[in-house]
Amino acid sequence: MGILTVLFFVILALAVFYFILILRKDYKNLEELRKKLTYLKVIGVFTLVTGFLAQMVGMFTAFEVISRSPDISPAIIAGGLKVSMICPIYGILIMLISYALWIALDYLASRNID
Repeated sequence: MGILTVLFFVILALAVFYFILILRKDYKNLEELRKKLTYLKVIGVFTLVTGFLAQMVGMFTAFEVISRSPDISPAIIAGGLKVSMICPIYGILIMLISYALWIALDYLASRNID
């Protein structure tokens, strides 16, 4: 989750940087800016993949422990599966935020052309 949070702050920092760039009209042309804005989407998808990877690593470890202990109740397994969904959900939320920021900044940049 720490990696996902760091990626979220990177997305926010990039969004603020691009917002200031758009307000100052400090870019050569719109196509160049749009190429730069795609970094928001790429990092957003990377957070999604990282969230699922974190879940898979956690589940691999959990299944290793379960295989060594034969008397684990289904309630404990269900609780563990529920907890394992936190990272992917967090990754999905960050991805959605990054896409929303990308859409907003792209719209703002396209409206900001003289």
